[in-house]
Parts: sequence; C-alpha cells; structure tokens
Amino acid sequence: MAPPPLVFKLTANPFAASHAFRIIGSLFAVWLVAAGAAWLLSRSWGDSGLLLAVIGLPLASLAVLLRESRRQARGGGVAGELVVGEGRIELKPARGIPLQVERRVLTARPCIYFAGGRTVMRLPCIELAFHQERVALATADPSVTWPFETERCSVTPAYLIAPQAWPALRKALGY
Repeated sequence: MAPPPLVFKLTANPFAASHAFRIIGSLFAVWLVAAGAAWLLSRSWGDSGLLLAVIGLPLASLAVLLRESRRQARGGGVAGELVVGEGRIELKPARGIPLQVERRVLTARPCIYFAGGRTVMRLPCIELAFHQERVALATADPSVTWPFETERCSVTPAYLIAPQAWPALRKALGY
C-alpha cells in the first residue's frame, strides 16, 4: 500500500511584487476617494471642507498601511497547498488553477532568492517546473541554507513554506 501524500501548507510571499501592487492599489484608491471628497467638500463647504479632506487623506493612508502590516504580520492566511504523492505532485493555490505533474517529469532545482527591503536576505528556494509553468517555493527562515552552492532563482517565489516543513519538503523532492 502506498504511503499517504505529504501536504505542505503555503503562504503568500510578502516580498513578491504582487504584495507591493496590492498596497499601492489600496493607497491609490484611498487617494482617489480623498480627491473626490476634497472636490465635493470644497464645493459645498469651501475652504473648511478642503481642510477636512487634507487632514483625512494621511489618516486614511495610515489606516490602509496599518491594515496591510497587520495582514502581513499574521501571515495573510494559507495561499495554497503543495501535495507530494508517490507518483505525482500537485500545487493547489487558494485562488487559481491547480497545477499537477507526474513525478518522473517534474523538474526541481535548488536555488537562492534574494529578498529585498531594508536588509537583503538569502532565502533557500526550490524551483518547480510544471510543464511550461515555473513556480518557486522559499522558506521564510534565512538561517536555513543549502549545504552546497546554488544559483539565483529565475522566478520570484510566489509561496513561502514554514521552516519546520522545509526539511520534509527537501526530502520528498530528493534534496
């Protein structure tokens, strides 16, 4: 009897461009609403209405940034699962189309992802090729390293895996 498949919970990568675009989009929406409110208030209340809108814009922007930082601090929830079975591997994103490939045709490559910000972190990654689609998974712990020299990832990791699950994933994929 075949062993049950291993299921790894994945979270969204907060260093990915999609995260930055979500924050920028939220701020743009706040600024757009504030500009509309400023125009309406200035037309009906004059300068005092414009002053209210000018005071409200930074407060609303801070509220959006606080919401995003809290969302990032709690991990943003599960963004998907990676199921590693005896004969196949399947990536099941929370939103989107699942990707699956037979294990014998899967291409897995160890690599390093340089996460930017105030400091640069070297996060170990595994880049998986599901036929034409490439997906990289990284662990969120920069103290975990590959025991050998690796190249940079060719794609930004869409998902992070818990540092506790990293050794099991490496073993399941043959690293």
